[in-house]
Amino acid sequence: MIELLVTLVLLGLISALVIPGMDAWLKSRELSSQELSLSAGFAMLPIKAANSGKSIVISSAADLNLQGIELEIEQPIIIDSNGYCHRGQLKLSNNGVKHLYNINSPFCELERAQLH
Repeated sequence: MIELLVTLVLLGLISALVIPGMDAWLKSRELSSQELSLSAGFAMLPIKAANSGKSIVISSAADLNLQGIELEIEQPIIIDSNGYCHRGQLKLSNNGVKHLYNINSPFCELERAQLH
């Protein structure tokens, strides 16, 4: 009986140490998942523009049609009809924290920037 009590106390102590760290880890994984979705979405835009022969302008989050990702477009992203991507900038909100990203030329690569 005492072994069971010791086991439960140890389990409680371990849980008290691990669970707060799990929350930060889960938030980090969520941000990474959103970054990956965003990066994949932008990587497809030059291909779509080149295939359609039309320029694409991303000036609002609705233009990207990404579900579950809260974005603010700071500087519009323009993709020419030949697939060339002009530099742009956006903010991604994750759990109340805003992260600034640059969209780099010529391939619409996503890069985290310093938030001022």
